[in-house]
Amino acid sequence: MDRSVFVLGLVPSVSSYSEFRNLLVNTSQGLVHGIQVNDNVNAFLGLPYAEPPVGELRWKPPQPLRASKGHDIFDASHFGNSCYQFQYALFYDPSRPDTDLYGSPTPQSEDCLTLNVFVPRSTPSQGNKSMPVFVWQHGGGFVEGSSSLPIYNASKFVEEARDIIVVTTNYRMSLFGFPNTPGLPPDGQNLGIRDQRAALEWVRDNIAAFGGDPDRIVHGGQSAGAGITDVLAYQYPEDPIFKGIVLQSGTVQLVNFQQYTTDSEFIRVAKNVGCTNNSNRKQELECMKTIRFHRLSTAISNKSINAYGDPNGGSPCVDNVTVFSREEYINRTLNGRFARVPTLLGVMDREGDAVTDIGPNGPDRTQSDRITNFTFNCPAALSATGRAAHGVPVWRYRFMGVFPSVTPLQTLGAYHGADVPFLWGTLKPIDPNTHVQPNEIAASKYLMAAFAAFVRDPEAGLIRHFQWPTYDEDKRTLIELFRNETPAAALVDPKPYDVTC
Repeated sequence: MDRSVFVLGLVPSVSSYSEFRNLLVNTSQGLVHGIQVNDNVNAFLGLPYAEPPVGELRWKPPQPLRASKGHDIFDASHFGNSCYQFQYALFYDPSRPDTDLYGSPTPQSEDCLTLNVFVPRSTPSQGNKSMPVFVWQHGGGFVEGSSSLPIYNASKFVEEARDIIVVTTNYRMSLFGFPNTPGLPPDGQNLGIRDQRAALEWVRDNIAAFGGDPDRIVHGGQSAGAGITDVLAYQYPEDPIFKGIVLQSGTVQLVNFQQYTTDSEFIRVAKNVGCTNNSNRKQELECMKTIRFHRLSTAISNKSINAYGDPNGGSPCVDNVTVFSREEYINRTLNGRFARVPTLLGVMDREGDAVTDIGPNGPDRTQSDRITNFTFNCPAALSATGRAAHGVPVWRYRFMGVFPSVTPLQTLGAYHGADVPFLWGTLKPIDPNTHVQPNEIAASKYLMAAFAAFVRDPEAGLIRHFQWPTYDEDKRTLIELFRNETPAAALVDPKPYDVTC
């Protein structure tokens, strides 16, 4: 990825030198030059945080990024490449491009390990105090998604918060990030998870140059992004880098608990490209490294849209280094062997509506309820209770609102992923003939303010500014958000939701 430009080419005149300097940051790899998004936000886009995992580095853990040479300045005015996309068919209608909320807007490439830094242009009067940092990663079932998607643009959140830096990241997905082959050693699996740790380390080492405080990092994500966040909390109990976590519709329980020797997906793809070698899996791996990106991508799937889970495209596995077995996670939770940092976590009221069969009468209600309860709600309840038992401040919510701008079918409830545009202020009506409603805007501002309060002060921000109590399974401490589409919260007893757990 060559996006460097010579310094003299960036400065058009002396009169703009001050503006140029405001968008120039010196990182450990060299100077980067960003872009002014609006009067309130600067962005530094597509910043590499590791060496491109191409050639011999395919299926290798992320390698430290080398410093730039000479006086070149990295052009951070546009997003980097998206990692390989294995896109599922959820609500996407090929005849309606506007329904493709999760299609990659930037070219797909193996050279995709980049992040984006969104910075307030001016902050409330606070002297020289550094700003808190919210590092967030997208979901997508470990196979799709990109930080360049408009739905994930953090500009509005930063503009509303005024004193928080947001970092969004890319990570390897599908077979490129989760090969699950015995051709690799146990400490060489789950590369997409390792990518996110590398991104956190880059943020820790460089965010001060952007005005951020490396000791006030909160890490979060949605769906698979939340799962990886939780995985890192268990993998690095003593040195997590972050001081708080946000888990939107995901915990470690979302991670596939198959062993890394269960590699049917790698075998399937190797067969498609003529690399199968059952007697020597390392040779099979070396053969797979020689296959060009496009051919390998097509071998994973030659469809632009895939049925959910068929094939799975690649997913995390138990390697006992990054990911542990279900029993081991329970053990570690009981013994407090995880990063004991404040936690904000929650689910959507009808998560399963997004990932179940939808017929003429809407989603299969039995199937959807089962997914909502056992894939999302019960793991959230277990996580909240387990953390609270060790004195960790925990806030648990349930997003109830069914808002028209994000609800393409009238039979849908508050489905998996519908909260994301509310968090980032990226609401856009699915029906182009309608407008975002005032209550939707108010709900978005409410959610942004709540998350911002947590990021600023993970220990007590939600108590001080929202009067939300920490979670206790025996008290009315479950936070219902936006019931009846009202931009407000209510405290309820969690037991009726958890009776099947």
